[in-house]
Amino acid sequence: MDRATAEFIKTTTGTNFAIEEDEEVIDVCRAWKNSIDQAKSEGLLAGREEGLIAGREEGLFAGKKTALLTSIRNLMKNKGWTAQESMDALMISADEQPQYMSMI
Repeated sequence: MDRATAEFIKTTTGTNFAIEEDEEVIDVCRAWKNSIDQAKSEGLLAGREEGLIAGREEGLFAGKKTALLTSIRNLMKNKGWTAQESMDALMISADEQPQYMSMI
């Protein structure tokens, strides 16, 4: 098979498989399997990257909540402030305050 025909097949099918220059027949099933395997690998890699990003965001969010809860408790203990005063001093929004109040 000549190089032009091989490139035409690769372009038309959207596959990226190796073609030996002396190869007379192309195993189309093998070509599609290689293409599917490549797509799976790319999908797994993309999924892992998205999972890492989501995990980092969740970890940062949980860390922030833990730090704020510790700060509220420390202000209450060391300054004698109420939970409300402590949350106001830490500039915790009114929407988030009930959530922290339930954890104290």
